Amino acid sequence: MSDEAGPLGDKSGDDLDKLVAACSRLLPPPEQWTGVAGYPEGIALAVIDAIWSLSTRYPITCGVIRRYRGFRRLEQADASNDSLSDLLDLYDRLGGVDAFIDTIGTRNRVSTQPGAARKAEAVHTAASLLKDLGIDTAEQFQAAEGTGLGQSAQDAWRTVPGQGSGISWRYLRMLLGLPDVKPDRMIRRFTAAALGVEQDTLAPDDVAALVHAAATRMNADPRTLDHEIWEYQSGRRGTHDPQSTHEHIKAAARAQQRADRHAAENAHSNQQHRRADRPRRMRIARTRTVDQDVPDAEATGGDDEP
Repeated sequence: MSDEAGPLGDKSGDDLDKLVAACSRLLPPPEQWTGVAGYPEGIALAVIDAIWSLSTRYPITCGVIRRYRGFRRLEQADASNDSLSDLLDLYDRLGGVDAFIDTIGTRNRVSTQPGAARKAEAVHTAASLLKDLGIDTAEQFQAAEGTGLGQSAQDAWRTVPGQGSGISWRYLRMLLGLPDVKPDRMIRRFTAAALGVEQDTLAPDDVAALVHAAATRMNADPRTLDHEIWEYQSGRRGTHDPQSTHEHIKAAARAQQRADRHAAENAHSNQQHRRADRPRRMRIARTRTVDQDVPDAEATGGDDEP
């Protein structure tokens, strides 16, 4: 966000008022809100979810989580309690990243950039970095909150391919029961519409700070408010606004362009048909002219007249 309109700028109070008003108007009453259960005791699942869900349709992530749980059940283990050691050991038992993808994961990459790392690689790298720092369990991760170790963990996480924005780090914290906001495109889109600004002018960290402040104003858990905004903006509510006003305008413009292109193609096609039909019409016209020039034998008496 800019200094003029961001939550850290002079108009932060205005921005907060606008966001709270939008939440009050568009979301269910706070007493009806439901939070995300997450994985408070399973850091392995939290790491998988945090990385796989970024820039990927969430049903894909759910499939990966479901297959991971199922595989661990076959091993007589409960994935809900898995440590990072458990996750890394599973990679090894399966035969590495490629085997993990074939058995449990997907071939999604962390970005659309050529040569971008696969998400299974990013998960393995992130788990290895945290474990090397001495964080192996959910309990150890939670205990590192607010400490130098916690900061080192965040710094290490943001070196993982595709995780530099810090959005997945915030989501990892949420999944492990810590208060935070995941400022993904759904949360930024809702916030942009509430503030009346373009979505791409909003920095993720500023959006997270503003939503966190709104949760405080509304006496709500920031994770719960984040979830309610996401549910609304993604279209899972009965009434929702899946696009900002600016995006509606762009969508309408694209629809009009398609209609204009379709009309132009039809006009061109009709013109081609008329051109192709012109010789036939000219032949018909010449035939009619010849017919009109030849006298009718019966009308003129024909050859029988003396």
